[in-house]
Amino acid sequence: MVMVLLVDDDTNQLQALETLVCGEGYEVMTASNGDEALHAARRKRPDIVVSDFMMPVMDGPALISALAAEPEFATIPVLLNSSVATPPPHLRVAAFLRKPVAAPRLLELLELHSSQFAVRSRVVAATGHIDTPARESHSGLHRGVPHFRRKRSRW
Repeated sequence: MVMVLLVDDDTNQLQALETLVCGEGYEVMTASNGDEALHAARRKRPDIVVSDFMMPVMDGPALISALAAEPEFATIPVLLNSSVATPPPHLRVAAFLRKPVAAPRLLELLELHSSQFAVRSRVVAATGHIDTPARESHSGLHRGVPHFRRKRSRW
């Protein structure tokens, strides 16, 4: 079962996310700030992290940096959500969700990263290791995931 770590200092938002994600069959851990999330991740490694941007004690960007600094957590996809317009370009996130988070979009991203997790798990089981995926710095798209661009009109 895929383990999702939900991180938000707003208890109502955290409970709503937990209800939504648990209802879809995911195993869930929760934390109210980045520091709690890091401790939770060390107790039981999550497969996906969904984090708020602005939180007390340790905010989302600091949590992302802390996870990336530890080899065991460096490949965990992080879905960052915030009321700010766009994430800072230096943050390496799998996706950025603007608050209020649209439930269908969150579930779509969890499904996408869950299937990638399943593939990674099979590779690790077969080979004993996996390379760190290359990520684009600010778009949040993993290389290899199709990104369709609209052709420019000459009109």
